[in-house]
Amino acid sequence: MAANLTTAYGTTFTPTGTVFNVSVNGGHAQLMRRNNGSAAWVPVDVLGPGGYTVDNVIGAIWKFTAPPGGTTAAAVSADE
Repeated sequence: MAANLTTAYGTTFTPTGTVFNVSVNGGHAQLMRRNNGSAAWVPVDVLGPGGYTVDNVIGAIWKFTAPPGGTTAAAVSADE
């Protein structure tokens, strides 16, 4: 059974494996990453509707933010 990592914008999560799954429904979401707690947040990609498998850097911290430019925000989830 998959472990839920997050279903909310702005909530950080740290996957333990080398990949994790993302689902985006009803709009777009910005996926952000930082490699440790003191690193700057880096935009990874703006994700459209669909399911994705994301490569994880072990120890990286991830979060979803609202998409740039007024694009409709989506319902998001991440699990591993």
